[in-house]
Amino acid sequence: MKLFQSKRNLVNNSGLFDAQYYLDANPDLKKLDIDPLKHFLETGWQKGYNPSAHFDTKYYATVNADVLKENENPLIHYLRKGKKEGRKALPDPNEMWQFSMKAKPFKKTPLLSYRNFQFAINYIKAYGLKSFFNKVLNKIFSRPIFLGLRGSNPVKLLDADKQFIPLKPRRSTVEPYDVSISVIIPCLNAGDEFQFLLKVLKAQKGFKDIEIIIVDSGSTDRTLDFAKRFNAKVIQIKPEEFSHSYARNLGAKHASGDFLLFTVQDALPPSDTWLHEMFTVLSDNQVAAVSCAETPREDADLFYRQICWNHYNFLEVQNADRIFSLPKVQNHISLRQNGQLSDLANLISRELFEQYQYRLNYAEDIDLGIRLIKDGYKLAFLGTTRIIHSHNRPAYYFLKRGYVDNQFLSDIFSDFEVPKLHIESFVPDIAFVFRFLAELTEKLTTLPFPISPDFFAGFIENQFSQQLSRKYPEDLPKTPTTHLDTKALSFFETIIGQHGFTLKGKPYNGFLLQAYFGYVNITASYLKTAYETINEQLMSEIVSCLYKAFSIVVGAHLAYCAKNRTGDESIDMDALHKTLMAGV
Repeated sequence: MKLFQSKRNLVNNSGLFDAQYYLDANPDLKKLDIDPLKHFLETGWQKGYNPSAHFDTKYYATVNADVLKENENPLIHYLRKGKKEGRKALPDPNEMWQFSMKAKPFKKTPLLSYRNFQFAINYIKAYGLKSFFNKVLNKIFSRPIFLGLRGSNPVKLLDADKQFIPLKPRRSTVEPYDVSISVIIPCLNAGDEFQFLLKVLKAQKGFKDIEIIIVDSGSTDRTLDFAKRFNAKVIQIKPEEFSHSYARNLGAKHASGDFLLFTVQDALPPSDTWLHEMFTVLSDNQVAAVSCAETPREDADLFYRQICWNHYNFLEVQNADRIFSLPKVQNHISLRQNGQLSDLANLISRELFEQYQYRLNYAEDIDLGIRLIKDGYKLAFLGTTRIIHSHNRPAYYFLKRGYVDNQFLSDIFSDFEVPKLHIESFVPDIAFVFRFLAELTEKLTTLPFPISPDFFAGFIENQFSQQLSRKYPEDLPKTPTTHLDTKALSFFETIIGQHGFTLKGKPYNGFLLQAYFGYVNITASYLKTAYETINEQLMSEIVSCLYKAFSIVVGAHLAYCAKNRTGDESIDMDALHKTLMAGV
């Protein structure tokens, strides 16, 4: 008893246990009316539960063999010994992929479904019929098609310190606000669906006036006709004048509304009260700006749904709303997570925006959000109120996106460290993983159907383990590329051909494979959330998704190499940079 109390006092005084965080991360515990700290000290740590966002139990135990050997609570070990010895409580950002390869994130548990009758019976016996139906409903309504369609029950906003701030109940009626809204939309050949966006925006209830401003950079389709039909104000600029910040700042300059809503040409509000919900959060919760998550269109491909799901998991808004503020620990991870705004839907007062404005050609919304929280403002990001939006892009788009994202993020964040890579080996790294991907997809398409996502995850993990023991190939093999678009394939063939493929004696970074493994883990996690079984049609989507994941990781890989201009002189990095930055 004395020993337990000693541990309890040690953890209490450390500031590394957050009771609310612990209960939110493990919602089943809320029903048990237990002491969260007592649960963590007795059983929670053995299950790998984290005491707070500032300590990773599984990571600490995995990288410190003496902790596993002694079967000691990782947090207790860290507080008594590890902290003094300089051991890390969390993995470094660039270490995350490496750690994911050591961890075993996939539990081989039966899937909950009507097909698994025995499991259902055992679950009902243990937890009751009501709990069983709640679990089934939670599984159903966590699927992408239902996200954002849950009704209007009052929710809570979660701030950066994981403390719940009550959100005023959503109003059952749309009470009018005596304010005007200016909607700013950069456009270029928006297509016939653009008229539906304008129609829904004009139909938004609860405001004395809604002004629509189109900043067009050379449309040749019916975009301007639609704008005229809905009495939108049109500002025309030359294509070469366009940048994400310039177009939006110009639209704001011509706006007359009290508040500004920045959105995009291919988004679609789901109802005529959507903007009213956004504004209610802005006005009732004393935040500087409000953004919302997106619900992919019904025809969205697997890769977009997966990266969308992962992004909102990262922001912790998958099924909830959050208030963002300046985090206590500031790095590029915490600032991105807590300074998030999105130009899919960004609502802000005109007066405040005129003080800050956008300033970057890319990632301008993230930059604005970070500047606001650093100056003491709070932001709201909504997961229960969403906007419909998605793109089915080819692999080459994601290759460019991976490159551009990392170029701009390294400019925004001073601590966004570039890994120490052997530049002379980055092309062989690409060829190495490309071969593996081809071999992997060939094996996947021969698996029996249907299979469970758990089996898929285990199979992938096994294949990666085998690949790590291999050496560089002597030649680039002829690989099936059915799911790879021609631009991406041409790009890969060009840079690999430039190298001449003299691979013997080249150092191996391992970074590319580690990063790719991380993306595949995310894909597998999403599949387990969204699907009970994987059939032949879904497997084809998965293979396409793997090629796109590979492309975006290659893009990031090349961005890292472009920052370290030493090593292989046979690669024209300036030309490569120009190619990948074109059209941003």
